[in-house]
Amino acid sequence: MGSSLQKLFLSALLVAHTGLSSASVGTPTPAAESSKPAAVRSSFVTLDIPYEPTYDPTAGGIGLFISKNLFEVQAPPNYALTGKMGATINALYSLGDATEGDAYMDITFDVLLPHCDFCGPFASDLVSTGRDGLLTRTDGGMQFVANESAASGMYSRVLVYNIVVASLPAWSGYIQFQSMTFTAETVALPLAASPVPELPPAALFGLGLFALGIAARAKSRKRLPDSAVSK
Repeated sequence: MGSSLQKLFLSALLVAHTGLSSASVGTPTPAAESSKPAAVRSSFVTLDIPYEPTYDPTAGGIGLFISKNLFEVQAPPNYALTGKMGATINALYSLGDATEGDAYMDITFDVLLPHCDFCGPFASDLVSTGRDGLLTRTDGGMQFVANESAASGMYSRVLVYNIVVASLPAWSGYIQFQSMTFTAETVALPLAASPVPELPPAALFGLGLFALGIAARAKSRKRLPDSAVSK
């Protein structure tokens, strides 16, 4: 994704376990549906979250991969976030020695509205949630697309808390995550009224003299007798 497009947004922060990394995002793309009035028509932005952990189960492991992540999204200039979001994760996998069963993964998320600029998830209100979705597997790869959360607000900043869960049917094989992508719905803010352009002092001085001249002529015209005024 071009760097010029990324500059339209403030960087989103990803907290993966205890580490921090940045997420690149794109420009608003018009939504497929156009039933809304132009003033409130929605667009979507894409957030590509760096996410490439590997689940490699061992006999001493817990048998289940769980990853909790938190990142921040700020609305681009002249746009607001509605709180409606979607999520997709992709991974490669191998079943190893397993003779039955299959690999599994999913993602759930909460969209949160922080109480202040410096507030985190524990000082936030729940805006929407993403639960359930569709898992597809093809030739050693799988993709999970979460159902979109439902919201219709107008926010300048939200937090997204998500949990990724994955499992394998045996103590062998692996799951290599390839990507995590979120989409966020935005709406354009009403444009402010354009300010009246200011004239330079010299132009204002000229206009002032012109106005004074008109006033003087009108005043002298009133003092002349009616017979002296040309028809």
